[in-house]
Amino acid sequence: MSYIPDAFTDSTPAAAALGQSLYIAFKDHDSDHIYLASTRNPADSSSWRIVDVNSIAASPRSPKDEPAQIRTSHGPGLTSTDNHLWLTFKGHDNPFIWQIALRELAAGTWELLRFDRLDHAQTAQGPGAGGPAMEPTSVGGNMSRRPMVVYRGNRDDGVWIHSYTTRTDSDLQLARTHTDLAPAAAYGTLGSQETYLVAYLARAGQQAMFTHNHRVEPPGLQPGWPPPAPIASYAASSRQPALAVHDGLVFLARKSRSESEHQIGISSWDGNYWVNHGSMPRDVTTDQGPALVSFRNSLYVVYKGHNSNRVWYVESDASRRNVRPAIVVSVSGASASGSSSSWDFHKQVQQCAAAHGYPLTLEGNWTRDKGDLRATRDDTTRVKDKINKLVSQNGGDKGQLSLVLTGKSAGGVLAWDTLRVNFISQFAAFHRVALVLVDAHGSADDDDRNETYSDGQNLWWPSNFPTDRAVFRVYNIYQQKEGLTGANFPDSRVYSNTRLSQGNINHDNIIRHVRTHELITEALNFALTGE
Repeated sequence: MSYIPDAFTDSTPAAAALGQSLYIAFKDHDSDHIYLASTRNPADSSSWRIVDVNSIAASPRSPKDEPAQIRTSHGPGLTSTDNHLWLTFKGHDNPFIWQIALRELAAGTWELLRFDRLDHAQTAQGPGAGGPAMEPTSVGGNMSRRPMVVYRGNRDDGVWIHSYTTRTDSDLQLARTHTDLAPAAAYGTLGSQETYLVAYLARAGQQAMFTHNHRVEPPGLQPGWPPPAPIASYAASSRQPALAVHDGLVFLARKSRSESEHQIGISSWDGNYWVNHGSMPRDVTTDQGPALVSFRNSLYVVYKGHNSNRVWYVESDASRRNVRPAIVVSVSGASASGSSSSWDFHKQVQQCAAAHGYPLTLEGNWTRDKGDLRATRDDTTRVKDKINKLVSQNGGDKGQLSLVLTGKSAGGVLAWDTLRVNFISQFAAFHRVALVLVDAHGSADDDDRNETYSDGQNLWWPSNFPTDRAVFRVYNIYQQKEGLTGANFPDSRVYSNTRLSQGNINHDNIIRHVRTHELITEALNFALTGE
C-alpha cells in the first residue's frame, strides 16, 4: 500500500494503463482542477509525476469553438485506446460531458490531441469510460478509436451509454436502470470475444448490477444490451463501483455498503459466475468509490483514503488466488414430502449460493439427493455417481473443480458416509472439498457404531479423511433440544463445530438459522477461493 506524493482528492479517482506507464486521474481536493499522475514503476512511490491537465495546453479550444473546460465537479473517467489516453469528465459548472485525447511525448511532457463536448450527453455525476468504439476517428492526425462512455442521466436517474458505432455519436439508455451514482465501464477480451462491461448501483439498497455486450463484425455491438442483473447481496455499496478486465476475468471493486464502514471488497466474474474474494486488508479503506486497473500482470486498486485526501494505490492479490468452480450436492433428510423442512433444505442451499453470487443450476453445477434412516452402500454409490455425472458435465477434470457436499438430518449422515467410504478412490482428486452437516441424525452401514448418530452418539473422523485444511474442511452445526437431535462432531480436525442452544431452535427450523446459512456460505467460499 502506497500513496502518490502531492496527490490529494475529495472524489473517486480513475486509472488506466498505456504502454509501459500507469496513469491515475483525480479531481483536486480543494479546487475543480483535474490532475494526471503517471509512473513506470509503481513499486517506487517517488517515481510518480503529476501534471495539471490545464497546463498541457495553454488555451486549448474544442472543435465547437467553445472555451476549454478541463475542470470538473466530480471524479473523472480515464481509459486508453490504441496509443492515446482519454480523459472524460463532467463540466465544473455545467452538466455536459467533455472528453480529451492525450499523448505523453516524454516523461512529464504531454500533447493535447483532441477536445470534444459529447453531443446529447449530460450527467449529474462523473462519467465512466471503458473500451474503444467501433470506428476510428482522427486524433492528432492519426486514426484512433474513441472510448465508450457510460453515465447517469442529468434529469433522469437512468444509466446511459455514449458510443460511436456509426459516423455520428449515439446515446442509448439501458432499459430499467436507476441509479444515484456514476456507473462503471470496462472493456476486454473474455474467452475469444471483445466485451464491453457496465456496472452500477441500483437505487434500492445500492445493489450492484451488471450487464455486458460483445463486439461483432461488421463494426458494432450485438443488438440490445441484456437486462442488468444483480451480482450478489455482498456487492451492495454506498459509492460507485469500479470494473477492470484482468487475466481473462472481470473484476469488480466496491466500498462497503454502510456509510460507517470503509473496507473495499473485490469480486470476479468468469463469464458464468461471480466469486467473492472478500475485503482488502483492513488498512485499505476509503469513503469514496475505488478504481481498478490492470497493469503489467498485476491488478491495482486506487482509492482516496477515508481519513485523508491522499490518493493511495495497492496491488490486489485477488487475481492470484486459486479460484476454482465448484459443484454442489445437497442431501435432504428422510422426510422429503411437500413442505417438510428436510426438502426445504435444498432451497436454503440454493439461496445461500445465490446470495454469494454463485447461482446453482440443477444438473448443471448442482444435484440433489435424499437420505434414509440408515445410509447403505447403495445410497453412497448413488450419491457418488451423481457427483461424477456433474464432474463429466463440467469438463471431466476433478483437479479443476471443487466439491461442496451438504446434508441435513439423515442426509447429513449419508453425506458423511459417502466421503467415509469413497474419499480416497473418488474424491481426493478434487481441488478442494467442503462437507457441511446440518443436524446430522441417522445411522450408516459397516461403521462399527451401534447407535444412531444424535445426542447419544457423536460423529467421528474416518482415517481416510485428509487433515490438511487447505484442501478439506468439515463444518458441523447441530442442536440437542427436545425431539430429533443432531450429532456432535468433537474432533479438533473439524473446521467448525457449532451447537445451537436457543430456546426455539429445533430439528426443523435449524436449516433457516442465520448461522447455518453462514456455514454453507463459508464452505462455498472455501471451495471457490480457498479462503
